[in-house]
Amino acid sequence: MSDAQEINYDYLGHVSARGWYANSSVTLVEVGIHLFMAIYGLSVFLETPKHFRKGRLPYIVVSFIITILTALSASLDGVWIFQHLFQATSGESFYDALLADDDSSWGRVLSLVAFTVVIFIGDALLVRQRSLSVITNLQI
Repeated sequence: MSDAQEINYDYLGHVSARGWYANSSVTLVEVGIHLFMAIYGLSVFLETPKHFRKGRLPYIVVSFIITILTALSASLDGVWIFQHLFQATSGESFYDALLADDDSSWGRVLSLVAFTVVIFIGDALLVRQRSLSVITNLQI
C-alpha cells in the first residue's frame, strides 16, 4: 500500500496567490522607503554648504536611479501578479496559469532587467567604497 497523498492543487494555488500578493505588497512598502530615503538625502544635500557637497552629487543621482528602477520593477511585478489573480477562477487555475507562464512578456523581462541593474549598481558602489577604504588604509 502507498501512503502517498494526492496534492490539492486548489489549496496550493490559493497559498501561492497569497504569497505572491504579500510579496507585491511588501515590495511597495520597500519602494516607499526608497523614495523617502532618496528625497531625504537630497534635502540634506541641498541644505549642506557648498564646500561640504564636494563629491556627493553622484551618490544622490545614483540613489534616485536605484529608486526609479526599484519602483519600475515593483510596478511591473504588481501588474503581472494582478493579471494572474484577476484571470484566475480558482486556486487551481491560478496555479496552472503560473506554471504555463513562460516569463517572456516584455513587462516581466523589463522587471527582471531593472532588478538586476539595481543589484549591479548596489554591488558596484560597495566594491568601489571598499576599494577606496583599502587604498586609504594602505597610504597611512
